[in-house]
Amino acid sequence: MERNKRLRASLTLFILMFSVAFVENIKGVIIPQIKASYHLNATNISFMLTLSALAYVGATYLAGEIIESFGRKWTEALGIGLAALGCAIMGFSPSFSIFILGMIILNIGFGFNGVIINVVMPAMFVTYQSIAVNGVHFMYGFGATVGQRLAGYLIGQGWTFSMMYRYLMGIMAVLALLACFIYYPKVNSDEAKESSAPPLNPYRQPYFWLFVSAMSLYVFAETGLGNWLVDYLKVTQKMGENQGSQYIATFFMLLALGRLMGGWVVDRLGKLRSIIGGSIIGSVLIVVGILLKGPGYYCVSLAGLFYSIVFPTSVLMISQVFKHRVSYMTSKILTLTFAGSMILNQLVGWVTDQLGFNWSIYMMPVAGLTAAVIYLVIQARLQATKY
Repeated sequence: MERNKRLRASLTLFILMFSVAFVENIKGVIIPQIKASYHLNATNISFMLTLSALAYVGATYLAGEIIESFGRKWTEALGIGLAALGCAIMGFSPSFSIFILGMIILNIGFGFNGVIINVVMPAMFVTYQSIAVNGVHFMYGFGATVGQRLAGYLIGQGWTFSMMYRYLMGIMAVLALLACFIYYPKVNSDEAKESSAPPLNPYRQPYFWLFVSAMSLYVFAETGLGNWLVDYLKVTQKMGENQGSQYIATFFMLLALGRLMGGWVVDRLGKLRSIIGGSIIGSVLIVVGILLKGPGYYCVSLAGLFYSIVFPTSVLMISQVFKHRVSYMTSKILTLTFAGSMILNQLVGWVTDQLGFNWSIYMMPVAGLTAAVIYLVIQARLQATKY
């Protein structure tokens, strides 16, 4: 009976991760339609995306306290319910301001869900944690790929973004209902004990800032490449978007496949050795690809395979390094991680305007290598304390 409950819970989380990625990543495909529908310019779209990102960061910051107050199951149901509400508002929005409101609510729900997934998955698979965590993050890459492809197909068939969000509203509502009946395991101790644990100031924990620094740099290296590579290739190599997108699409495809298989690698090499090796090899491949140019850009794509294990394994390390109030610590670290990566992504634009793409494109692999150095510091400290 206990095993069946855990299997149902893990299946729900896998479906949820796929659904979150699906909904999140149709934005890039439907933005031209949104601009035409509401008569917008690029500045309006940037404003919407910035508010959405801030909503997500704020939700991850609050998620730890909400989980401790209401429990994982009800926080999960709340997050999915807010996502359904956001989809409903966007599906029936009469104006751009209402659409933005829906996007904000959607991202608040996704912020809660992200913390839940990253806290609960390690707890349900004590023996095969690396495989389980990398597996659920594979579902994100898979969902992103399917979402982008399907959204493009549906638009070609005459669908509007409003129609898509109405259907997604129904899917998220069903998932919210299922979440109310799912068993979620307890982490370290039961939730009541965890919520009544002695007050913990994360900002005075040395490992807290080491994880925030390393994860911010890595997330920037990954997302920054996704945001800027195609534009870099267009500006510096006069490469069309269709050809340039092949390289970044292959990068994310390998990122997803790597997460599917990465758990076995992590279990054999060890968590920190895998993180450090993946960060270094992936970053070096990006530099090699940029220098080689032409078909050498597929080296950049190949970096996705090695980058794939870094983030999910880092999240798993959080739950093992911090023994108490795991939900609280995870939410705080993820909040500052995403905030840091947002700032670094904005910095790329400034460096590009001042120095050009030929300099700014190297910010991503340099960030990945710097993250590896910080992970080496974490490894040394853990070994010194016989972790």
